[in-house]
Amino acid sequence: MGYGWTITIPYIQRLNKTGSQNLYNQLYFNSSIDGELATTSSATTTMTFGAKLEDGSFNSYSFTNNVWTMYDKQGDSIYIRCK
Repeated sequence: MGYGWTITIPYIQRLNKTGSQNLYNQLYFNSSIDGELATTSSATTTMTFGAKLEDGSFNSYSFTNNVWTMYDKQGDSIYIRCK
């Protein structure tokens, strides 16, 4: 990378809302792109999420087989790592 350049790698991390003992039993997540995520489905194999506070970008997120995928409103997708 050259002088003055920056690179931002998007990530999703668990959000601790009910204590560390429940961190992996709850579906609270935070995206570096959209902030806190809210679940939009109750499926067991593929969970879908959207931004809790929508800013007009209309990004959606899916979590399948321990892989996060974000879709923008044009339908393009990117894979996001968990932090």
